[in-house]
Amino acid sequence: MNKRTISSLILGSAIALAASSATAAANTIPNITMDWNPEVALVNALIGGNDDFTLVSASYTGAHTLYLNGILPDGRVTMSNGLAFHHTVAGKPNKTHPENGTDAYKTYQTYYPNGVYENRGKNADLADIAGVVDWRTFDTVLLTFTFTVAPGVTAIETSFIFATDETARSPNLHNNDVFAFWVDGKNAAFLENGEAVTVYNARDGGYLNDGSDYGYHSRTDEIKIRADLDLTRTEHTITIAIADVFNGTDYSLAGWLIWPDAAWYDSGVFFGPITAVPEPETWAMLLAGLGLVGVTAKRRRQK
Repeated sequence: MNKRTISSLILGSAIALAASSATAAANTIPNITMDWNPEVALVNALIGGNDDFTLVSASYTGAHTLYLNGILPDGRVTMSNGLAFHHTVAGKPNKTHPENGTDAYKTYQTYYPNGVYENRGKNADLADIAGVVDWRTFDTVLLTFTFTVAPGVTAIETSFIFATDETARSPNLHNNDVFAFWVDGKNAAFLENGEAVTVYNARDGGYLNDGSDYGYHSRTDEIKIRADLDLTRTEHTITIAIADVFNGTDYSLAGWLIWPDAAWYDSGVFFGPITAVPEPETWAMLLAGLGLVGVTAKRRRQK
């Protein structure tokens, strides 16, 4: 076997391996690290190690402390209004996992103690974004943290991917799950057409693609967030939340509220980390400083 033949075989094998790896990557749910103290783990992933931010306080609210949030290997954070981390790669619920289906509903007993529906998971702010009354929101997962910023920081930036299984349920979709990202009291998360991030808006706007690479039925592309800070405040607050929104008519305990399949379909969001944006004057000073360093270095070389 000559060298040319051997080289061709090696090249062909490399291409095949690369294609195989790409296929595997496209059909693999991201590994997610979970934590029993999500308010600490999630905030550390978002702003930890960044000298532009100093954490003041953090809190987390969810039906289940552990299984509704996590951190991806690339450092991004994910939050879900259901047990989003036990899906199959096809974006369909994995019915073999003990935390899914009827058993998953048991984790919601915080909201429905002793089988009595109380809807403790409602959220008026999310309901307002989705255009419904507050009792139509359920299973809210909410992370809030307060922080200070370094001098000259006037805004923050991040990005998100909104994913859902609700689109797999029925052509006559009754669930319009909603996501929001408030910065100093103002929602900064919008689809590219400026509409709020809900299942209906994402679907009707044509923003949903195959979501199997994230373990969901469908998902958006990555969408950027840039939000100005309220400079009248000495401490700033970011609140991130996602919830179920039901637009149907059967609210009885015998209806969808205790239907086991309700725990199989949910929505999730992948986002972060958060970076600081300095005011224009700070950028100008930085560029001027870099220019001065360059000029000085050039003069030294000429000498």
